[in-house]
Amino acid sequence: MIDGVFMAVHRDVFEAQWFDTCMPSKFHFYDLSYSLEAHLNGFKVGVADIPLIHDSPGLSDFTDEWRAGEKWFLDRYGRKEETD
Repeated sequence: MIDGVFMAVHRDVFEAQWFDTCMPSKFHFYDLSYSLEAHLNGFKVGVADIPLIHDSPGLSDFTDEWRAGEKWFLDRYGRKEETD
């Protein structure tokens, strides 16, 4: 999965796979979801070193919005019930 401030996506991939706009969090987990979905759908996912300064204070507290995004992500990808 890619957690990133900058994501480059080939047009073919973007046309085949859109961002999920139903997630409850505006700025959290969209990148993880998108890169994981791309991988699960058979697209190559990778990273490259680029010189970039992300001037952001970051997340100093787990906000309600972050928690809602975390729950959405884990319910979708991380909490699969095993069936016999």
